[in-house]
Amino acid sequence: MGDEAKIRLKTAMLYLAVFANGAAVLIIEILGTRVVGPFFGMTIFVWSSLIAVTLGFLALGYWLGGIVADRKTSELLFYSILLLVGIFITLVIKVDQLVLLDTEQFGLQLGPLA
Repeated sequence: MGDEAKIRLKTAMLYLAVFANGAAVLIIEILGTRVVGPFFGMTIFVWSSLIAVTLGFLALGYWLGGIVADRKTSELLFYSILLLVGIFITLVIKVDQLVLLDTEQFGLQLGPLA
């Protein structure tokens, strides 16, 4: 395999990873309503909280990712971060009920955001 073919393959894998990551974020956002819904219903507060949290953490991730990318450009680092985020998301399944039980005290308006 020539150098140009390797570069094309790496570029295609990067595009695929970015596409899959974006799709996963949207899927998790929609699934968030299924997790939060039994506690707070399917109100405008639940939807706006999920959208606000998603966009806020996307912005934070882009900002931090930009800082990391400016300091060190590494494919291994990029894919390692994606792996760690995936592991973290699977751990959320284990603690979601505990967190939601604690946030019920904030009511139907602030509870979903908390």
